[in-house]
Amino acid sequence: GYFWVGIKDYFFSRSEKITLYADGKQLSRKIFTLTVANTPQYGCGAVIAPNADPSSGKMIAVIVPKLSVFRIFPAIKKLFSGSIHEISQLEFIEFKNLRIKRSKPGIYHADGEAHKGNPNLNISIHPSALNVIVP
Repeated sequence: GYFWVGIKDYFFSRSEKITLYADGKQLSRKIFTLTVANTPQYGCGAVIAPNADPSSGKMIAVIVPKLSVFRIFPAIKKLFSGSIHEISQLEFIEFKNLRIKRSKPGIYHADGEAHKGNPNLNISIHPSALNVIVP
């Protein structure tokens, strides 16, 4: 199901200009998608942030511009082989606090679920805030 949704989005969605404030540093980018992660994997074997470490106290923003049709299929292969960080068009930004500023409200996804959101979104990490018991 995710594959077909991704194909539809690729052909029918447009890039969007956003401004990011990552730990106070301002960046303006035209993006196709932006992912924020504190673990390497989306799920189903897709490794979006290979260097993400949930114990680091930081998150990673992965900025993805719209890739040409000739680059998208090799990129998908790299996504599932854990080597997506080798794609030079992608940016990986570590942060503790991130503000995303858009020109208008839009859709955000949180853990695979879509939500209508405001033009501004603030994301912060709270290190060691969650105790996990592993058997």
